[in-house]
Amino acid sequence: MTGVWSPVRPKAINCQLVFSRPVMATVGVALCPVASGVTPGVDYQMKISGNFMEWNGVEVRNMPQKGFMIVGNDNIFRNVWTHHCNGSGIHIMNPVDNNVQTAQSRNLITDCLAHHCSDANLASLGENADGYSVSIGDYNILRRCIAHTNSDDGYDVWQSDYTLVDSCVSFNNGY
Repeated sequence: MTGVWSPVRPKAINCQLVFSRPVMATVGVALCPVASGVTPGVDYQMKISGNFMEWNGVEVRNMPQKGFMIVGNDNIFRNVWTHHCNGSGIHIMNPVDNNVQTAQSRNLITDCLAHHCSDANLASLGENADGYSVSIGDYNILRRCIAHTNSDDGYDVWQSDYTLVDSCVSFNNGY
C-alpha cells in the first residue's frame, strides 16, 4: 500500500487471524503508507485487533479519535508516526466487552513518534489525548519513542502492570 488512505466512512482494520508465523505490515525504504482521517464529522480510528503482528513505517494522521488503537497481544509497532489526532496517538486498551486485565499484553512499541494529538475540541477539553496510552495489560514496552506537544501526557501507563518505558523522550505535553 502506498500513498494516502483517506476513508470516507468508519473503517476498522481487523486482523484477528491465527498463523504459525507472525503477520507483518512493512514498507520499503522510500515508501510510507499513510492513513489520513480528513473526513469531518466521521468518528473512526485505526483499530488494530489481533496478535503476533508487526507494523513498520506507517503514518497515521488527522484521525477524529485515537490514531492507532491496539487490541491484542505480542504485537510490534516500529517506526510508526502518529500526529494531529483528536485522541491519543497510540493507545493500548481492552475492547468494551472484555474485562480481562491481561488481554493487551507484551506489545512492543519502538522508535515511534507521537505529536500534536489533542482532544481540546471534544468534551474532555484536552485532558485525554496522550502521545502514548497503555491503559490495560501487562509487560508492554515503549522503547526509544518521542512524544511532544500532546494535550495530555506524553506517556500514560495507568491501570497497566509492569509496563516498561525505556529510553523515551517527552516534552511540551499537557498544555
